Amino acid sequence: MTSTETAPSPAQSTGTNTDTRQARLISDLPVLAGSVLAAVAVWALWTQALGVDLAADTGGTVRQIAVADVVVAAVLASTLGLLLCRLLVGKAASPATGLRRWTITAVVVCLLSLLGTTGAVSVAAGAGLASLHLVVGATVVLGARRTRRAR
Repeated sequence: MTSTETAPSPAQSTGTNTDTRQARLISDLPVLAGSVLAAVAVWALWTQALGVDLAADTGGTVRQIAVADVVVAAVLASTLGLLLCRLLVGKAASPATGLRRWTITAVVVCLLSLLGTTGAVSVAAGAGLASLHLVVGATVVLGARRTRRAR
């Protein structure tokens, strides 16, 4: 380094980390949005096109599944899944190992979430609820894997 050059300041160094974090966040937004849009489309298919009453018995009380419920559940499930993906990929010995571990975990969680559909008030409602779980899970898993492989 010559006398006119200066070493990067700590603020400049953390700026790069912040830029990287923002880029990762931005790459996750389409996955999050895609899972919500897919869930809303599936909800509309079952309720509007097929006329199925999506409802579940929650301990003696029948709860109607409205589009707002679908949006909130998709946002929460997707956000938690993507955060766990970040954590596992970031902490693993290699990104490929972390992504593989996360994929297995996400698929198992998605399949376990299907247990929640057993309270559906009809077979059609159960199929509709199960398809909502599966479409959100598949969108998050496939989307997160695609964005992480592209890096």
